[in-house]
Amino acid sequence: MPITSHALDSLTTPADNRADRPHRAHVHGDPPQELHRQVQRGVRHAMAGLGVWDRTANESGWTALLGERRGGPDVSPYAAPARAEDLSGLPPAFLDVGSAETFHDEVVTYATRLWQAGGVAELHVWPGGFHGLVPRATLSHACQTARMEWLRRLLAE
Repeated sequence: MPITSHALDSLTTPADNRADRPHRAHVHGDPPQELHRQVQRGVRHAMAGLGVWDRTANESGWTALLGERRGGPDVSPYAAPARAEDLSGLPPAFLDVGSAETFHDEVVTYATRLWQAGGVAELHVWPGGFHGLVPRATLSHACQTARMEWLRRLLAE
């Protein structure tokens, strides 16, 4: 299973500054973001109080990581990669999110920012999908298949 999400972003962002260790890809199963300050309405707000990981849980998680700095100007992009102003030069990205996912808006925003920076991103928005898809569900298998096919194509290059 590939390293995904926050852990990969935290590792990839500083490593991208090192020419001796180039990365070929980054894969996200949920967002690498602390974008709640940028994305104020949408699915995230509609999903408050619903699902495995909702807006309240997400805000609690960011507060646990960042403390009083959460939402403020002194958050490093190494702690919250969505804070990076320049996303150019990042390796190709695979992003997937459910349409009923708390992080839907953040993932779509991140993909858009990657494209705007001239990057390559493959984005999948899974109809009816929610955070923490059931591992044996048909939709979960489709997600896993899409991710593995993307990795196969990338590694074949």
